[in-house]
Amino acid sequence: MASSETPPPPSPGTGGAVPLAPALLGLLRFVLSSHLAAPDPALPLSPSYCSRLLLDDDDDDLLEKLAAGLARCVEEGRLPVAAAAAEAGIPAGEAWSEEREREWEAVVLEKGNELKRLEPKKLKGGWQLVIRKYASFSEMLQAEMISEVLPGISSIEQGVGVYRKFYTEEKESLYGVLAISVSKPTAQPYIIMTELLAGLGSDGLGRLLGMVKTAGTVQDGLPPPRSVLISSCMKLHQPNKNQLASEIIDRLLRECCWMNIHLTQPYGPVYEIRVHEGYGARWSQDGSKFIGFLEPYSPEGFSRGWKH
Repeated sequence: MASSETPPPPSPGTGGAVPLAPALLGLLRFVLSSHLAAPDPALPLSPSYCSRLLLDDDDDDLLEKLAAGLARCVEEGRLPVAAAAAEAGIPAGEAWSEEREREWEAVVLEKGNELKRLEPKKLKGGWQLVIRKYASFSEMLQAEMISEVLPGISSIEQGVGVYRKFYTEEKESLYGVLAISVSKPTAQPYIIMTELLAGLGSDGLGRLLGMVKTAGTVQDGLPPPRSVLISSCMKLHQPNKNQLASEIIDRLLRECCWMNIHLTQPYGPVYEIRVHEGYGARWSQDGSKFIGFLEPYSPEGFSRGWKH
């Protein structure tokens, strides 16, 4: 009699299908948190960089944005279109090289698809549980590897004798026999995610988060929390101006098509955003100090030493 597959129950803490983006979010949080607790030489991301990615911001969670971006890349089979300086009225400058773009795309698709192919419970780190039903112990031992089922037993007859000590022929005839296999998945999702992050590095991750690269771009730069940006803008001490500034900042953040952390004079590294019309705003690198609003790009700015 042929064996029949019994659908296995989910591992503890696992359920049905897992959407890719939420699963990637959980893996990202686990890998980055583990790296902070015990730095992994295979992951070239600084503690401060990981901490910023892990920082919860209800209005603009970077880790959720990164997970969604990775999932979209895997689904679409390509990197998202890079932010164009021309959209913000800024002359095109230095950008990511085509070679690096191809490298990032290759690693995202390779590792992302490896994660996508994992069964949901494996992607969530569960144990693999397989249950097969047989009519008898003899049939089970013929189908399964006897050395795996009963180590040290060399024949089916001996194996049946072992089971018969606690399972009668009457029960065997009435209920049949179940073969249960429990194993840990061989493909460890966190290893694949670590390799993906290492392949992208801070530059590739910034690219996925929508950051641009120019001559003055600061390495390892990440957008400050939205709440910090808004809070620093509200320190003008004039209620009417605060309200107006808040409305403008909200619009700039919503419609931002260009963002960069770059060096300027005399402020040093700043966080800057621009919208399609070219207007924008600028803060200190960590967002704690609001520097001011920006008019559309002017060529004279470069003659004064500004570097976007």
